[in-house]
Amino acid sequence: MLEGKYPSSCPESCPVRNSVDEGVEWFDERLETETLTDAERSNLRQLRSAVSHGKSSLDATPHVLALYDSFECNVDCIMCWEQYYEEGGVGLETDDYPDYGTFFDRAGVIDYQGGEPLLGETWADLVDTFENHPGKQARLITNGLLLDPDVLRPYLSQIKSISVSLNGATKETHETVNRDSDWQTVLNNIEAFVDTLDQAAGPTPNIYIGMVILPENYYEIPMFAALAEDLDVGATFTLGRGDGFEKADDQSVIRYTTPRDLSIEECEQLVNLCETTLADYPDRYTNGLESVLTGIEKTHDVAATA
Repeated sequence: MLEGKYPSSCPESCPVRNSVDEGVEWFDERLETETLTDAERSNLRQLRSAVSHGKSSLDATPHVLALYDSFECNVDCIMCWEQYYEEGGVGLETDDYPDYGTFFDRAGVIDYQGGEPLLGETWADLVDTFENHPGKQARLITNGLLLDPDVLRPYLSQIKSISVSLNGATKETHETVNRDSDWQTVLNNIEAFVDTLDQAAGPTPNIYIGMVILPENYYEIPMFAALAEDLDVGATFTLGRGDGFEKADDQSVIRYTTPRDLSIEECEQLVNLCETTLADYPDRYTNGLESVLTGIEKTHDVAATA
């Protein structure tokens, strides 16, 4: 894409790829989103202008190269948008993958996402990246079931961070959100990995547990920060919303792709939980909670009155 060419692995549904008019419409829809920051809005307007003038190549190389190598996964998270793709997804085609190596040296960090990056062919591609680009660093987002310190040990210096999508502070909540997962297996893997980092010589990755805030887990936000502290890892929080949903009506405050929405009363409780957790825990265990509060305040009145 740096050369203005769209590889065959880009999904046919991409509006920017298929039509300039559809691409502009895609940006216009997102510019109507009320929760955008000024910087995000400015960036979208610049991109819209570039697309409308037929410019598809980039002037600067990206700092982060995000690769959706495959949508293959061994858990079925209730909020995951990838579940809407047919089996096999629209990840990188095997024949196209080597072409992306030309971009690796230009990017500061490679984000391996999925699907599950430690699964099957995706992990094989990641190992190939490490071995053929020894100076390059990667960030991994994993569900933790395959987080094996012995497997990752040879590449610790090349992994910038690992985020484990835990999505709950208890077994019941974790396995409700991360369907087909196993709470104890993931916790054991995290603890073993932390022990490996403590004993390792040289650079090692930062490790986090992540929570996508949903109606099914929001009440565990303080417990999640406490769990991160107990595990001696960082914690990150994001507000999980369904893409394309309209602003909430009188019946709900935040709409989700999950089975239910977050009510006004629950949103007030969410605000209070975020504020309490921010007050009680250091930044290491509250990454993202300030942004969650900002997002709610930009869209709804509840934060001002909670």
